[in-house]
Amino acid sequence: MAISNVGSISNINGNLTKVNTSGWRMFIIDLLKVVFFNRAFSILLLSLLLLSLGFGSELQLIVGNSLFFIGLITVGIPHGAVDHLLETGQWFSKSTLRFILIYLAYSLAMAVFWYLSPQLALCLFLFYSAWHFGQSDGEQWGFSNMFSFFWGCIVIFYLLGTHVEETNAILNSISGVSMPFAAPVYLIIPFLFVAVYIRSYTYAFTILWLLISSQLPLMLAFGLYFIGQHSLSNWKNISRELKISHFKIWSYSLPFHLGAWLVLALFFFVWPLLNISSDFNRWGIFFIFIACMSLPHVITVHLFKSKAH
Repeated sequence: MAISNVGSISNINGNLTKVNTSGWRMFIIDLLKVVFFNRAFSILLLSLLLLSLGFGSELQLIVGNSLFFIGLITVGIPHGAVDHLLETGQWFSKSTLRFILIYLAYSLAMAVFWYLSPQLALCLFLFYSAWHFGQSDGEQWGFSNMFSFFWGCIVIFYLLGTHVEETNAILNSISGVSMPFAAPVYLIIPFLFVAVYIRSYTYAFTILWLLISSQLPLMLAFGLYFIGQHSLSNWKNISRELKISHFKIWSYSLPFHLGAWLVLALFFFVWPLLNISSDFNRWGIFFIFIACMSLPHVITVHLFKSKAH
């Protein structure tokens, strides 16, 4: 009887050892997945790398701007170049031309609106950008519509307000206005409590890298969010829903985002000739281009989601 008990205890200890070993193995595997496959954590590491290169240093600008340009080519502009799929459901169809013409009409209308009333156009651009960014992030983390829009407003205000000098240089050149006050760096920290409440380490990582981005130049901070957070997230959703590879989506969308680059080139050539402002800068023109191209994108995504629900 005693020998049997000893054997039972030995078996129990062995099983406990296996459970503990298995538990630690799964923990390490999950941790590695977070480190190597979590987008928000990758952006956090990238923001730390850019920060380590020194604010405004030549190396930081070379590395950061190169990554920004590559990101625009790979997912930033192309993620909106497949909007026709939301309308037609096919890569090529008879209604594609009609969709493109309507798309360009919205963009042209925004350009004319910006020319006639740059202050109101700026307000509209900030409004639908905050709404669109918030909607995209909110779906990822399960936010309500109201909190999603609030979060989108916070992101826009934080990115611009923690770089108030750079922001005002752009705003003055494209609309003749400026931000009256800066956003405090700690503004984003309370949202860590929200991340803990909803138990989302991805949201927590996002808040941390946003905090770090306040110490980077404006365009690098904007690029991290627009490309790394917004565009890449939507690009992966498209790939998953259509069940095709990222490269195939990119190759199919090539004619459309080549057209977008052509429009951008026209903006850089034509807009300064309008003599709206004597202190126009390249990033100002870039943001007007983004405003014009994003309006039809936001409308298309909204209509698609409305139909889906």
